[in-house]
Amino acid sequence: LVDLAPGLELDRTAIAALHAHFVELRRWDRSAGLIGPGTRSAIVERHYAESLAAVPYLGRIEGQRLVDLGSGGGFPGLVLAIVSPSLDVTLVESKERKAAFLEWAAQQAGARGRVVRARIAFPLPPELPDEIEFVTLRAISLERRVWDALVERLVPEGRVLHWVGPRQAPPLLASDAGFEIEADVPLPDGGEGRRLCVLSRWRRG
Repeated sequence: LVDLAPGLELDRTAIAALHAHFVELRRWDRSAGLIGPGTRSAIVERHYAESLAAVPYLGRIEGQRLVDLGSGGGFPGLVLAIVSPSLDVTLVESKERKAAFLEWAAQQAGARGRVVRARIAFPLPPELPDEIEFVTLRAISLERRVWDALVERLVPEGRVLHWVGPRQAPPLLASDAGFEIEADVPLPDGGEGRRLCVLSRWRRG
């Protein structure tokens, strides 16, 4: 993981916690369908390293709130909760088995990830924070009114971190939501054109 995240320093506690998550991921995958069959041979590169690409764009102030939509196997939300313990992370997952995995894996890894068992729809699940610094999502799409509701909860300097595939544009760019691309980062293996788009509010004045 250290080799796949250049410039990122992971201490022994974080590495041990990531390993604990990996062990549980492999144990639960067959019954819970946590990883797509096409990516099982490259779990570290495709899932862990891609999640860690977000770390430079996260704050380090204690208690900043991150909401991860469609957390599945914990990518990126639980990984980010492990390596950025100052964050207050909410993991949103609608499927019961995956949500159960997230709760167990967070406990085993000693991470501060709170799991919300709900579908991301309008109106938003009541368990989400009223104010949010970071929204992360990977491999899911949302309706416009859901985006608008999420944007209303973002603080003025909030960011949306969206993992996108080839020829896929972040949906916020198509809306009049006052966002711009702060960074467009090729992801570690890079061969399939996947990237991390960091969207931030326009800074007026």
